[in-house]
Amino acid sequence: MEMIFISLFNYILKPVSKCAFPVNGNGRKSICWFWLTDSNYYIELGNTRLFELSPELTAKYKLESSFDDYYYIRQLEDLFDILPVISNPIPEDLYAYINNEEKYKKLMNSFNGWIDKKEVYSDEENNIYDNITSLLSCGYLDTGYLSPKCNCSFYHVGDQMIIHYDFEDFDDESNPVWTAKSGKFTLLYKDFLIEIEDLLDRFFFDMKKQISNAAQELKDENFYETFVQRDKNIKPGVDYLFEEQENRKTFFYSVLKSLNSNSCKKINWDITRKNIEFIISVFEKA
Repeated sequence: MEMIFISLFNYILKPVSKCAFPVNGNGRKSICWFWLTDSNYYIELGNTRLFELSPELTAKYKLESSFDDYYYIRQLEDLFDILPVISNPIPEDLYAYINNEEKYKKLMNSFNGWIDKKEVYSDEENNIYDNITSLLSCGYLDTGYLSPKCNCSFYHVGDQMIIHYDFEDFDDESNPVWTAKSGKFTLLYKDFLIEIEDLLDRFFFDMKKQISNAAQELKDENFYETFVQRDKNIKPGVDYLFEEQENRKTFFYSVLKSLNSNSCKKINWDITRKNIEFIISVFEKA
């Protein structure tokens, strides 16, 4: 497998023959575009690699790769879920509430203290709840499908992208799970967007080759018969692989276009600021 190195997002698509496909009752593989993204992947932040398992765990389980093993489209979708939100720069005074673990927990405690006093929420209080929750989860990359602890958040502050990460976790034998610990990594926001565009260019180029190989190697398998179709207009069969490739490519590049043109939905930070001041004041009076 060819390794791909860039400063941030890295993946290694598995050969079609090694991709994990579900098998139906007749013993045949059920093929869809999603399963063809089976990969090992990681995020490289200078000398730190996120989603890289420790040498201890790699040896313990005799893994072929130390990088996280999953369908890469999952991380790509999760990343693009948060990109429109983090396109909005957080004012520095609001970022100051969450720029380290101690401050984040302090704000969370104030928020939880306010919640604990509520049994019924008015419409206005529901809006406060949603607004503060959005700030606390702002830029958080979903890693819920991975059981070991691994937190990664992206914060756009001024002209910078600041990536917070916490991968300090241990197994039941006290072995570190990941090579990464906890910390921050900073780059210019404009360079971050360049990385995103480069990621899409590489990924869809590689996936085009991947589905061409699959169409040749898996002619006798089932295509899209047992996988829930996201688009009912797409018909099962080999041709759907190419059709879904183009549909997904169009979607992701449309999001990138909105990022580059700064046309994503804007966040009213004044409301967030007012709500934070309110819950802190309530908590401190308690």
